[in-house]
Amino acid sequence: MEYHFERQEITGDRVLFSLSLDKKSGKERILIGTETEIIKRLWGDSDAKIYYDEVNPIGTLFINKRQDGTDWTDRGFMPLWNALHTTRWKQPELERSAASFCTDMYQSGDPFAIYTAIRLWGGYLRAREPRDRNQAAELFRLDLMGLISPMEKYSPDELLDRSITDVIRKTGDEMKMDVWYPARTDLECVTAYRSFLPVIMYYHARLADWSLHFRTCKVCGKVFLAKSQKYAMCSDKCRQKMKTQAKRDFDARAIENEYDHIYKNEAQHWLHYIHRMEKDPECTPERIAKIRYAYEVFKKEAKKRKTAVKTGQSSVSEFRDWTLRQLENAML
Repeated sequence: MEYHFERQEITGDRVLFSLSLDKKSGKERILIGTETEIIKRLWGDSDAKIYYDEVNPIGTLFINKRQDGTDWTDRGFMPLWNALHTTRWKQPELERSAASFCTDMYQSGDPFAIYTAIRLWGGYLRAREPRDRNQAAELFRLDLMGLISPMEKYSPDELLDRSITDVIRKTGDEMKMDVWYPARTDLECVTAYRSFLPVIMYYHARLADWSLHFRTCKVCGKVFLAKSQKYAMCSDKCRQKMKTQAKRDFDARAIENEYDHIYKNEAQHWLHYIHRMEKDPECTPERIAKIRYAYEVFKKEAKKRKTAVKTGQSSVSEFRDWTLRQLENAML
């Protein structure tokens, strides 16, 4: 059922955010609608008037996270707040601005955004009815800040990593949540009205009970739900990519170790030869200086040739053949 962000008749039932988690099937189900219609849908009534009903793998609510920054206050709440404190001629423009923003949020597919948009607009419509607009506006603010404030500061997945109790203390939010056990389903269903925080805390507790953990894939960077914190890849495809890359890294290290070993051995031959020359009384200083200069040239050229091997422009065998000839040439 579509929600239209326009002036409309207000229903008496509150719109709720409902969550069910099924460990056996590994699914989460989120419904947004009035209490009466949600219960009908849980009982299998496909004609129930629901704004949102999605079944996804457990963890999707946080993996497909969304953080709206200050948009909810600046683009959603404040235009409606100002509409409650201005003349009726200026109200339509402010309402259109907020309605456009709420429509975008409603069409985003994010259940947090969808529910907040509906509650924001419904709260404004209720606040327009009383004669005392100032008092109604204040009640409107108190009613919505529990939804908007935490989500502006933290994304849902960040709240899992923080002390939610501490967040509640800072935001002044209320920790209220209803737990249902619909007669025609074995699943536990939780609903919230003033804040998402109790639902998030409930979700976090269930994941902990089931030993499930959010992890970030080291290959593709995707967030996924794992049965152990030891899991580092999200899929067989990423695991294969990791193995392939590990093999490439191993081969590269093997090549690097080989040409470094060749160079170090030959450099030792040079140093031993120079040391013997320095002890030989018949060897002239000019001859020693010439060999030392040749050794410095060898080191500089070897560095360039090692880089060529590392980048694939030359081979290890070519590097080995070159190093073996250099001392012989210098001795001539």
